Amino acid sequence: MSASSLSPITMNELQNMNLIPITRNELQSMKSVIDEEKRKQRVKTTVASIYRQVQYIASKTTRNKYCATISQDMPFIKQNIDEIMTELQRLFPDSRISFSKVRMRALDDYVEVSEAEERMLELMNQRNTEPAIVIDWS
Repeated sequence: MSASSLSPITMNELQNMNLIPITRNELQSMKSVIDEEKRKQRVKTTVASIYRQVQYIASKTTRNKYCATISQDMPFIKQNIDEIMTELQRLFPDSRISFSKVRMRALDDYVEVSEAEERMLELMNQRNTEPAIVIDWS
């Protein structure tokens, strides 16, 4: 669309658009502000998803632990782990919350793996551990 094909905005249209002035500084930081808002929203979504799963498991099963495996979202989780863990600790104040490696024992049953156990599994060529956020309310 060329500049000549744009019709001028009438004063009436301008008044109805609720346009607000934007400073040069605001324009320069606009993308980073929007990116930060998106990051915060993604953290909230991640925390809310874990929260709903914990609530579901606590209300529908006799289990007392939830492991949110995060392999598929690892870069984002690692970059934001402090904020995620702080928010989870606020939501589950007397539960043990950790970021650790887990190994699947049975369907929906995970066991946390220590660093020593992780090395032993690697030596045995059994690298079936996954990073996870673990909420334990036992």
